Amino acid sequence: MRIKMICGLLGVILLLGPALASGVNIYFKVNGIKNESGGTLTDSNYHPYQARLQFYHNTNPAINTNPAKYDPTYVASQYTLTTTGYNKYQLSATNGGTMYIRVWKNVPSGDNKGNYYGKDSTGVSAGTVTAVEKSYDEFKTDYLADVPVNAPAWGSVSESSVRIGSSTDVKLSLSVGFSYSLGSPKIEATGYLVRFWKDGETDPGDGVTAPDSIRVFQLAGGDTGFSLPATDALTSLPFSSGVYHFKIRAFNVYGQGPWSLVKDWPTLSGGGGSLPLNFDLSAFETGKMIINSVSTSTDTTATAVKEAVNAKAGANVVTAVSYWDRLTGVSFTAAFDTSGALVTGSSDFIIKRGVGIQVYTTTAVSGLAL
Repeated sequence: MRIKMICGLLGVILLLGPALASGVNIYFKVNGIKNESGGTLTDSNYHPYQARLQFYHNTNPAINTNPAKYDPTYVASQYTLTTTGYNKYQLSATNGGTMYIRVWKNVPSGDNKGNYYGKDSTGVSAGTVTAVEKSYDEFKTDYLADVPVNAPAWGSVSESSVRIGSSTDVKLSLSVGFSYSLGSPKIEATGYLVRFWKDGETDPGDGVTAPDSIRVFQLAGGDTGFSLPATDALTSLPFSSGVYHFKIRAFNVYGQGPWSLVKDWPTLSGGGGSLPLNFDLSAFETGKMIINSVSTSTDTTATAVKEAVNAKAGANVVTAVSYWDRLTGVSFTAAFDTSGALVTGSSDFIIKRGVGIQVYTTTAVSGLAL
């Protein structure tokens, strides 16, 4: 008698307890599907499982295609109108993964351009566990299947220069943020196209399309920023300092939206070339051997060094720039008059970066960057 009672209780528990089955149960409240303005759409146009309602397991097709509504195949026994006023779809044949839900305002046809839709997704349980429960009191079809009409808006820019090893070479890094407004009605972007160029270059133009690793590249729809590549494809070197210009547009399966405004970004000095070297120069004094030994961070000339020092001093203070070639034992000197011009018989010469040179000035100069 005791055994029968226990068996009977177990039977009741099993009947009352949740069904242990994989999959997902999706509920739509009666008259809960709305148009883009919030108006109620006719329930019988959607349930039970009409063409306007689409389920996709693990694969989410593009909105301009209309493959079979459901995989595995939906059968009528999976639908129930509950006593609490919900259209229930018991999709227990699925096992794990993701269920994508798409609801159209009008019957999907052709590439669906101009039609409105709503979308969501839910996880699907796997194995012998309780099915996932997903319920909607309201499901709004407020996305428009059309070409993007909004241009992305620029966000913040971060810049850094990283020294390469123990050399004076540095690598410029730029990270640029942006945002995309879906608008009203909402129009999705499935990706973005970026164009950029530097001062001295020209806009690549619409004729150049991604993938083009030089000055045009493509981003995914979920991206909110991008960085310059590690190496400039035009020079095979790290990107250099200068003024950069960026444009971006959104696109989807129906076409490309408008270009954004141009984002101009003047970098700080030092990117992609050499880290500036800083010096304090002392003035020449009669009877004293005042020699300013310095070096430059880039290949340059004696005249260019003179111009940099004079610009920092705000006057023509350089009298000579000299260099002693230790391999040949030859001395080079470029002497300058009070107007900053080379004196007669003196000539300019090339200075290699990192090589010691001597600069003579009539006044002290502090904080010189070479």
